[in-house]
Amino acid sequence: MKVLDFLNCKFHDNLLERCKRCTIRLGNKTLEYSENQIVLVTSGDKFLQRKKLYIAVIDKVFVKQLAQLTASDCSGEHPTLHTANAVQEFLQKIYGKTVLPTDIVTVMYFSEVIL
Repeated sequence: MKVLDFLNCKFHDNLLERCKRCTIRLGNKTLEYSENQIVLVTSGDKFLQRKKLYIAVIDKVFVKQLAQLTASDCSGEHPTLHTANAVQEFLQKIYGKTVLPTDIVTVMYFSEVIL
């Protein structure tokens, strides 16, 4: 099973409360993730133990330029983000490098699978 891993501890509560319903990743991730794919959602620090949160299905995958993000994409990534510029700043912190409005991002919407 593929893992949808969230390394930033900011996401842990949002994931547990199910208010995070999408993730925006830098680059084209369509070779790694596809619609209707079942994934294990995990949270934790790189090179340390990760916590299994739940199983999810990827509902929709979009590849677009960062500047083309919708308000729904932005707030789905994090409830406090409302614009592509805010997501740009956020991704720069996550990835530790300059991110441009023309950079390609993958937007993945996901839903918990209840067994």
